[in-house]
Amino acid sequence: MKSSEGMHFVGLDHIRALAVFMVVSYHFLQGTNHGVHTGSTSFIGNALFMEGQTGVGLFMTLSGYLLVRLANGRDLMYWQFLFNRSLRLLPLLFIVLGIYLVPYIYLYPMSAGQGLLDIASGIIFPIWPNGAWSISTEFHFYVVFPLLLIMARRNPLNLIVVPAIAIAVRVGIFVIWDAQHVQDAAYWTIIGRIDEFALGMLFARYSHWFAGRHFIGAATGIIWVALWYAFVQAGGIHDVGHQWIWIGLTTVEGLFYAVLIAYYDRSFTMPDTGISGAIAKIGGYSYGIYLLHFFIIGKSSRWIESHVTTLDNFYLTLLLTVPPFLITAALARLSYRCIELPFLRFRTPYFRTAKVRAELEVTAQPQKIYISV
Repeated sequence: MKSSEGMHFVGLDHIRALAVFMVVSYHFLQGTNHGVHTGSTSFIGNALFMEGQTGVGLFMTLSGYLLVRLANGRDLMYWQFLFNRSLRLLPLLFIVLGIYLVPYIYLYPMSAGQGLLDIASGIIFPIWPNGAWSISTEFHFYVVFPLLLIMARRNPLNLIVVPAIAIAVRVGIFVIWDAQHVQDAAYWTIIGRIDEFALGMLFARYSHWFAGRHFIGAATGIIWVALWYAFVQAGGIHDVGHQWIWIGLTTVEGLFYAVLIAYYDRSFTMPDTGISGAIAKIGGYSYGIYLLHFFIIGKSSRWIESHVTTLDNFYLTLLLTVPPFLITAALARLSYRCIELPFLRFRTPYFRTAKVRAELEVTAQPQKIYISV
């Protein structure tokens, strides 16, 4: 999908498609009678789908990476940036939250106020339904984005400070409260996700270094899959015996994903036609798939178990994830055309070159807030 800057990174849309399929497969497995650990974990690659919530971490890392790739040394007009991101994210978000309110209004009218309060509270706290909590977390990233750009202006390595501080905060949470609070903060809030955003930004600045480094790309992928497999074997996200691992889990997640994103982005030139183009289109509709799949995926897995077959084999279950995933993708495409696209037509570029800034200074035209990146 093209940005408001007119740039299109097909490879990054492939990564979006993978991330959203990981999330959808995880929720599909959750909806079965056998849960996320359906069948065998004998193959380590299964772990990325059994605990596919890691796709959220991939999305977060990609967000930071993509913003810096789009900037490409230009100035960010911050308020225009916020306006554009709002146009992209809010229309469908409001629709999903409106659907969430329907039961309150029609079935429990006395609780409608509570529903509105939940939606208002979700701006700060991760309580929005249907995965929308992560959209709130992404907006929190946008708030601190200018500060991160300032840190990276002279030396991108300054961004390493961000996960270091975040780890220290999570250690403090562990000491003051307990491991459950650490996991909640790391998974659901900017306290954990800021690592992924910052590392995505950092590796975007050095992404050219990974071009053609196939050994590094392969080794990074293998090591990450093995680590995630070990995480799944230890009990995964629902394990209560190793919750302390969340002190650094999102940092590790962001580090490996940042390397893999940079490698894939810089090492391959992907066409926007054929199979590559089809996958890229799914990636382009990933936002709609992510928000809308909750209305389809859980019910579809239960329907399949009731009317078709028992989902007690991982590979069969993963295969049967594909049809409802594609149905959701078709719904997301419709959503994009009817709900999102009309607003996207109002977007304008939010980066400008130093030359344009100099011309504005010479002519004394009013300045918008900008930050060099």
